[in-house]
Amino acid sequence: MKKLLVIMLSILLVTSFVGCKKKPADTTANGETKTTEQKGSTETKAATDFAYYPADAMVIGEVDVKSLMNLKGIKEVLDKELPKIEQELGIKFDKVATASFYMNVKNINETPSGAVVVNELDFSSLKAKAQKTEQVEGVDVFHMDSESGFSIIDKDTIIGTIDALKSMVALKKGKGENLASTQNSAVFKETMGKLGNSVLKMSFVPNAVVQAELKKAAEMQPMFAGFINNFKAASFGLGVDEKNLYVYINAKSEKQAVADFVKMANDQITAMGGEIEKQ
Repeated sequence: MKKLLVIMLSILLVTSFVGCKKKPADTTANGETKTTEQKGSTETKAATDFAYYPADAMVIGEVDVKSLMNLKGIKEVLDKELPKIEQELGIKFDKVATASFYMNVKNINETPSGAVVVNELDFSSLKAKAQKTEQVEGVDVFHMDSESGFSIIDKDTIIGTIDALKSMVALKKGKGENLASTQNSAVFKETMGKLGNSVLKMSFVPNAVVQAELKKAAEMQPMFAGFINNFKAASFGLGVDEKNLYVYINAKSEKQAVADFVKMANDQITAMGGEIEKQ
């Protein structure tokens, strides 16, 4: 299980250094950041379906895995390392095209729970290594250790912490309260929709407890106080073309606070040698 998580993290880390141009966002009149859809990027293949995210999801995301794995910098690493991992685990990644994920945390100091749903990733060979097997809505949930496991539904493999895994399995079977039934779904939809044709999309909408903790933290960060005190949501996206990596960052907060935050982020990118393109 840890090996798979290392693979996913490696993909995201390598992607962060692909390309030479980074495209920041402008600020809209209502205190949100705005992006212009880039040309030449790869469109995420699977549209967001909020019915398959738990109601308490605080972070959700989608990944066009196939496009990411075919990026030059990432492909060079995976061509060398992936065969070793596939042989060790007995798993093939060649058919994987998309993935979606969610995360939840009750408060800032708590270890988050979450799960990722990966299509066309056959985990059958790992069933025999499970420490425990139980059924949720008629679906086998395989415990690989005391905290994490996986389950297989049709052509999807769900991997995550046990509590999150059970929630995702139940939702796949039409049981339990989903994100689509909550008021937060509109905020997620709005922020996810501002990321153009990104190959990686993720959105963060804090719950009431985390929002209160953020405001308390703002007392120790005066320069970010305006942004944090009025913070409602944020989203992040990565788009690519043949030569460039496009970074999209959006936030819902007070107008001037967002503008100041974006300026600071742009200054940091410039200091690291990135090229800023205003839209």
